[in-house]
Order: sequence, then C-alpha cells, then structure tokens
Amino acid sequence: MKTYITFFIKKIPKYITLCLGLCISTSSFAQSDDVVKIINTSQSDFNKLMDAYFTPFSKAFGTSLNNGWYNTAEPLRRWKFDIRILASASLTPLKDQTIDLNSLGLSDRIVLDPNNTTTAGIFSSNKGVPIQYFPEGVNASSGSTASLNLPDGAGAAILPLPLIQLNMGLPKGTELSIRFLPAIPIETNEGTIESDDNRFRAGMWGVGIKHDFQQWIPGFNLWPIKFAVAMGYTRTKINLNSTLTPTNANLVIEGTSTTPDLSVYNDQDLELKANSFYFGLLFSRKFPLLTFYGGARVESSNSSFAIKGTYPVTVEDTDTNSSTFGQQVVREITDPFNINRSFGQVSFNLGMRLKLGIFSLFVDYSQGTQQYQNITAGFGFGIFDN
Repeated sequence: MKTYITFFIKKIPKYITLCLGLCISTSSFAQSDDVVKIINTSQSDFNKLMDAYFTPFSKAFGTSLNNGWYNTAEPLRRWKFDIRILASASLTPLKDQTIDLNSLGLSDRIVLDPNNTTTAGIFSSNKGVPIQYFPEGVNASSGSTASLNLPDGAGAAILPLPLIQLNMGLPKGTELSIRFLPAIPIETNEGTIESDDNRFRAGMWGVGIKHDFQQWIPGFNLWPIKFAVAMGYTRTKINLNSTLTPTNANLVIEGTSTTPDLSVYNDQDLELKANSFYFGLLFSRKFPLLTFYGGARVESSNSSFAIKGTYPVTVEDTDTNSSTFGQQVVREITDPFNINRSFGQVSFNLGMRLKLGIFSLFVDYSQGTQQYQNITAGFGFGIFDN
C-alpha cells in the first residue's frame, strides 16, 4: 500500500485557490504550520480527500471566469474602445463549505469520530477535525492508530479573481473583448513568489463577442431597452514548482543502500488548468449617467489540478523481502494526484454602470441555479458612447 500525503500541503500556495497570488490560496490544506504531516494511508483515501477539497474550488473558479464580461447590452460603436480593470468574486454556497467525511467512502485505515464527521472545506471558516489512521505497515485489525488534524478552511467563502479586459467596437453592431490575468505575486508559507520567478508560471487569456441582434428586426432597435447576445471563452494554466527533499538526508531509498539523488526532485510541479465558456442574452436601459443591465447565461467550466513529479516520503519498510525491512527509508512516489472536474449552471445577473466622461464604474450581482453567486466590480476608461 502506497504512502500518500498532506505534506504537499505546506508547499502549495495559500489558497490553491488560484487567484494565485491574489487569492489562490493554496488549498485549505496549507493553512497551519502543524499540517506538515504524513498521512500513511492508501492512494484511494488521499485522492478522495483531495477531491473533496478541490471540487468546490473548481466550481467557484469557473464561476469567476464566466462573470464580468459586460456592463451594458449595447456594443461599442465601430473602433470605439474601453479598458476595464475588474474583480470577479464568487461566493460558495453553505452546502459546499464543509465536507461530510462519511460520504467519501474512505477505507478502514481511516477511523472517524462518529460525533465529529464534518470537517472544514477549502472555503470554510471552520477548523479541520481530528482523525485517527493506521500508519503504513500497521495492521488495521490489531494495530494502534495515530492522530492527525485535517486542514482548516481558508477563512472565507469567497474566491476573488482580478482581470484586465480590452473591449473594441467592430462593424455591424459587434464588440470584441479580450481579457487576461495581471501579473501578481503569490504568498506561500515560504514567502512571496514574484510573477517573474521561474518557479511560478501563470497564463490566462479570454476572448468574447457581443452582438446587437435588434438591428436585424424592423422596429425592434427603437426600443429604449437594448438587447444583445454574447459569448466568451477563457483559458487558464498555472504552474508552481517546488523542491521537496527528504526530511532526513541520511535515510536510504527503500530497498537499496543508497541515499536519494536530490536532483530527481527538481521535476516537482503543481499544475492548475481551467477553461470556461458562457453564452447569454443581455439587456440594458441607459439613462444620462446610469445604465442598468442584466442577462441570463448558460455557463460551463472544466478544471483540473495535478501534483506532478517525484516526491520523497519517509516510511517504515514493511516488505520482509526487502533489504531495508524494518528501517525508516525514503519511498519515492511519482505524479500522486490528478483530478478533472466539470461544472455548469444557468445564471442571472443584474448590474449598474456609472459613466463619468471617459471613465466608468460598475458593479453587478449574479445568482446561479447551482447556488454559486458572484459579485463583480470594476472601473474602466476609454472612448465609448454606449
């Protein structure tokens, strides 16, 4: 039975919430210093626990990516433009802020307190609960258990995502939008990693289209309420390199008499990938300074998180045929975790924009059918008359 960990935990940035630096808070796994412990359980249990933490994050992140695309239904007139700096913040529903450990199907190597089976999820403000587990090599039917506190929540149910978006009017009542994630340093337990550090690579881009279909329906474009259709696609990939080495440099590799070659661990990489798409029907009503807007959208997203590379874990060798039987040794595990999650919902939003010359301020609220909400706020500047 392989040995799996939470010892990545301390090394993953402070939300894996990937606002990466803005808030991609390393998963809630990395909240406290005493969480650097090894969970001597099966790969299956490790994957189930990681899945329970990652899934709400994937939903919130996809929701943030699909918001903030528009602040009016009217497309910019031809060759007019504006630049917007905004924050799209998703709110996680109560049902996804905690984890019911009984529902995960953990093996009998994990022993739960029947009176304390709900632990903090990544977006919870609660503490993680203690669990008992059978370490590697200990018989689950007759051995003794060890204790471990599961990670605390990140402290808030919100995932903010900063974005910069350029919008330009095209012919035929069409507007093109291009967005990207600004370069932001991330905070880890080991300090700040700047965006130009080769350990950290972040790439995000998105493209959207908005079109005035009223122009094609006689008389419809005379209405004071404007309508449009819009769609947008965003793609994200973020990598964070680490170099976790054995806690005891004198230990040998399991089944050998040699100590580890530390260069082997240079391939360690945390990778987060996501793509999102929305299609919506928009409306807006313009007044001298204010524009009220809203829409109905179909949203979808797909996110994946992988822990790649080779990692050293200290274990007791229980293989009676091994030359290191009974000793504390280093076991090397490769690519221990990879998960993909899809999410979709229909959402409805309402917002308001204040226009002051070449500047604008806007804020809107979105509610989805899967109970994921979003608040977007920002400001823009440019040459626009919509």
